[in-house]
Amino acid sequence: MKLLFFDLETTGFSREHNDIIELAGILVDSETKEKIDEFHEYIKPRQPISRVITDLTGITNSMVQNKLNTWDVLPMFYVWCKEVGVDAFVGHNIDAFDMGFMRAKAQIYNVTNFKEYPTIDTLKIAKKLNKGNIDSNQNNIKNTIDNIIVPKTGDSGLGIYFVIFII
Repeated sequence: MKLLFFDLETTGFSREHNDIIELAGILVDSETKEKIDEFHEYIKPRQPISRVITDLTGITNSMVQNKLNTWDVLPMFYVWCKEVGVDAFVGHNIDAFDMGFMRAKAQIYNVTNFKEYPTIDTLKIAKKLNKGNIDSNQNNIKNTIDNIIVPKTGDSGLGIYFVIFII
């Protein structure tokens, strides 16, 4: 199975008013654990990136000023997904946040090649490993790796599969 470890960054939480500023994915063969390909684009938003978002994501206005717009990048991304044969997306909070943003932007910009893919949400996995605890500090990626994955498996190398999508 070809899994796309995926993440996006945005200018805020509103699917209608905010923009995607980074779209990134690393395609991995789930059987061999080998990297197959990757996609990474910074995206020029309609409005300037706030200091809060820059502090959170590390993405500055100068990093996106000469980049393509969302309506250009999304169709390219879905063509790439089809060409490389993505079977499913993997990401932290991907079901509640990332895929909702992708769906909304595809609709707003009339992206005709948008496709729904199955997802594996690592936040749901972290919550299950934390026995349902919904404290966001306990379910962030670093805590999941440091306090749950490594102690239960004894193998810190497994953490890469939870963070490979953070580029």
